[in-house]
This record gives sequence, C-alpha cells and structure tokens, in this order.
Amino acid sequence: DPPMTAEEFGTYVGKLLLEEISYGGTVDTCLQSFVLLCMALCTEDVSKVRLGRMSKHTVNMLRLLKDLLGVTFKIKEDPETGTIFASCMGVGYTNIWKQAS
Repeated sequence: DPPMTAEEFGTYVGKLLLEEISYGGTVDTCLQSFVLLCMALCTEDVSKVRLGRMSKHTVNMLRLLKDLLGVTFKIKEDPETGTIFASCMGVGYTNIWKQAS
C-alpha cells in the first residue's frame, strides 16, 4: 500500500471516530477492559458503566476477572439504545505496602 496523504489519514481516522461514537456507551472499545478491571478492584461498593459494542478482548477480561478475582459482572442490555450496562461489586483492593505518613 502506498503511504496515505494527510487528508486521507484524517478521513480514515474521522470514520473510525464516528464508528466508535455510533456504538454508544461511555467508554472507548479499546479501553473497556481497563475500566472493568478498575471497577473490579475498587472499594467494596457497586460500580456501573455503560458500554457500547463489547470486543472479544472485553469478554476475555470478564472471564479473567471472574477466574482470578471472583468478581462476576451483571450484564444487562438497554433495548432502547442497544448499549450494555455492566455492574459489579468491587473486591476492595488496597495496597498493603503503602505506608501512611
């Protein structure tokens, strides 16, 4: 493939951005697994997030979080928007090596 011009690259990236926005949700598809990890590790309280299309990587992360941390997410689809609500109870992870000063 020949290299793209700046205009072609801008058009390509713009289409990718519009595609990502069309999925809905509050988190980019690439960052979903990171947000789910933070939710699983946070305080022992319920965390919720609205996701657009779930990637294969996100599904694998949900399986890993269940296997490694015992955190099960409640997944519910919003029929009006087609987005997905994910919620879980955090494990309350704390850094035991952090010393109070």
